[in-house]
Amino acid sequence: MKKQKIILLLFAVLTIIFSSPAFAANIDPLNNDSRWAYGENVGWFNFEPGFGDGVTVTDTAVTGFVWQENVGWINLDTMRCFFTA
Repeated sequence: MKKQKIILLLFAVLTIIFSSPAFAANIDPLNNDSRWAYGENVGWFNFEPGFGDGVTVTDTAVTGFVWQENVGWINLDTMRCFFTA
């Protein structure tokens, strides 16, 4: 029983030491135009448009707006949902 506790404690300590944290980042932090994604049926998505909020990626959520020429604004923020009739 004592050996199992030591192994479990060693495993927990090694997990904490060698785990790397996830850091929040904005889209295209190097400003090299890597903010684009392509959908075959709709075309290019701009995750950091020159107008509007753009997208922010954190360790817990992806929020903001994506611009797509054929679709329009795509809201990624579940806390700011807008519905129109």
